[in-house]
Amino acid sequence: MGRIKDPMRIGTLKDGKEFFLPMDPTITETLALLARKGSGKTHTATVFAEEFLKRNQRVVIIDPTGASYGLKSSKDGKSEGYPITIFGGDHADVPIDPAAGELIVQVLVESKASAIIDLMSLTKGKRMTFLGTFLETLFHLNREAMHLFIDEADSIAPQKPFGDQARTLGALEDIVKRGRRLGIGCTLITQRPSDLAKQVLTQCSMVVAMRMSHPLDIKQIHDWIGVHCGEKDLKTLIDSLPTLERGTGWVWDPVKNIFELVHFRDRETFDSSATPKAGEVQVVPRVLAKADVDALGVKIAEMTENAKQSDPRHLRAEVARLKAELAARPASTTLAEANAFSRGAHEADKSYSEVRSALQGENERMKDEIADLQDRLATIGRVVYGESEAAGKWVIRGTVTGRIPGGRLNEAPPPFK
Repeated sequence: MGRIKDPMRIGTLKDGKEFFLPMDPTITETLALLARKGSGKTHTATVFAEEFLKRNQRVVIIDPTGASYGLKSSKDGKSEGYPITIFGGDHADVPIDPAAGELIVQVLVESKASAIIDLMSLTKGKRMTFLGTFLETLFHLNREAMHLFIDEADSIAPQKPFGDQARTLGALEDIVKRGRRLGIGCTLITQRPSDLAKQVLTQCSMVVAMRMSHPLDIKQIHDWIGVHCGEKDLKTLIDSLPTLERGTGWVWDPVKNIFELVHFRDRETFDSSATPKAGEVQVVPRVLAKADVDALGVKIAEMTENAKQSDPRHLRAEVARLKAELAARPASTTLAEANAFSRGAHEADKSYSEVRSALQGENERMKDEIADLQDRLATIGRVVYGESEAAGKWVIRGTVTGRIPGGRLNEAPPPFK
C-alpha cells in the first residue's frame, strides 16, 4: 500500500521516464478524461482509482456498463483485490434500489467507505432518478476528501438536457464548481466532449485527452486548450489525437505547468473492461475480495433483505424448495406438520403471484399512458395540420419514428398509409 505523501505513478513518458502526479491535491481536483471508445479510457480511469485506493483514499465510481468490478480481484484473477462494495449489477454485494440514492450516500459518508455504483440493471429513467438524488445528497453531506469517477458523463450532464437530466446536470454542476471545498474531487469520463455540458467540462483543472477522431470533439479540445497553450504545442496535440495508440494520451494542467504525452501504466487489478473477442470465451476472475457489508450498517442489510424477498427468482426458488421438502417427508409425517409445510409453500407461491401481478399492473398502466399520449398527439395533429384523422395518425407516426418535420406549420402532411 502506498503512503499518502507518495506521488502516484500514472505511466511513462516518451523518453521512458516515469510520470507521476501528486496524490494531494489530485484527490479533490476535477479531471476530464476524453477518449473515443476502444482508446483505453476505462483502463486509464482505473489506474487513477488504484492509486487512490492503495493510499486508503475513498473513491466512488458511477459505472453504467458494469466494467469496474475487476478492482475486487488481482491482475490474474486468482486472488483478492480491493474490498470495495458494489451496489447493483451482476457482481453486487448490495442490490441497488432506484429510490435509495440518499440512503446509500448517508451510509458511505458515515462509514467512510468506497463504492462502485453499477447502474447496468436500471433503465435510463431510473438511473436519472437515482443519480439526481445521489449527487445532490453527496454534495450536501460529504466533508472529507474523496474522488468521484463518472463514466459516460455526457449522459448525466448533456449539453442539451431533457427531463430528469436537468436535475443531474444541476447536481453535477454544483459538485464540479463547489465540491472541492467539501472534499469532493471528480473525474468526468466521456467519448463525446462536444455532448458534455460546457459549464461542467470547463470547470476541469486537468485534461487527459486520448484518441479521438470526430471533428466536433477535436474542436472542443482545440478551443479549450488553445486559450492557455502555445500554438506549436496545440498543433502537436490536435494533429496527434486521431492516431494516438491505445492507452496513450496527453495530460494537460496549465496551473501545474504539465503538458506531457503519457503511456499509462498497466492495471494492477483484473481487466474487467476488456472487450470480448470473436470465438473466445470471456475470462472472469476466480476470486473477488469480499466487501464488509455488515460495516455499512443495519439499513443496508434491511435493503438487501427486502430486495431479496421481492426478487421473483428468489420466490420461485423458495416455492420449489418447500414443495420438494414436503414431497420428501415420510408417510408418517403428522397432519399438522404437513399443513405447516403446505402453508409455507402457499405463502411463498402467493408472494410470487403478488409480485407478478404488480408487474403486470405496471405494464398495463404504461400501456394506458402511451395510449393517452397518442390521443393527445393526434389532437395536436388535427389542430396544426387539419381536422382529418389521417393528420393525427401522421403526427403519431412521426413522433414514434423521430421524423416529425420542422418545416412550416401550414405545410400539409403527406397521405397516411
